[in-house]
Amino acid sequence: MNFCELWMGCSNFTAIWRQAESSFRFRLIAADADNKFADCAIAAEADFIITEDRHFDALFGSGYKPQPISPGEFIRRFLREAGAR
Repeated sequence: MNFCELWMGCSNFTAIWRQAESSFRFRLIAADADNKFADCAIAAEADFIITEDRHFDALFGSGYKPQPISPGEFIRRFLREAGAR
């Protein structure tokens, strides 16, 4: 089962999707190409950024809400638990 199938099969898991644009540049990540994703996650007040890109580790301890989490860890912590109910 892939990530999308697991995600869609969890009826107890609620996701809120909304479009966000960031007019402010936080510049937390040294790899400039990744900053736009961090900026949008901060502006959207996201809980997590699902990624395996280590550039996003700059969010740990930054004081901003979104935290990087790997797809595998996200599945272990949230989707399998929600699907088992």
